[in-house]
Amino acid sequence: MEINSKPLISELKNFVATGVSYKAKPGEHDDLVSSMLLATRMMKVLADFDPKIFEHWTNRTSEYTAPMPIFANLGV
Repeated sequence: MEINSKPLISELKNFVATGVSYKAKPGEHDDLVSSMLLATRMMKVLADFDPKIFEHWTNRTSEYTAPMPIFANLGV
């Protein structure tokens, strides 16, 4: 997994073991880490259900295409 999100990387650095569980250090957030864990778990369950789904996610034959820009005219 390649992570390009600076906020997620920051939260991962502050995600520590606490007793028998894991959570963010006091005063820090862990919502991005939790959502990443949920998404990867869902991907695992789907890959076990249908291996073609996992092949589709891991087969990167095309380059990344950035989304089209959005222009907003707020001075109307």
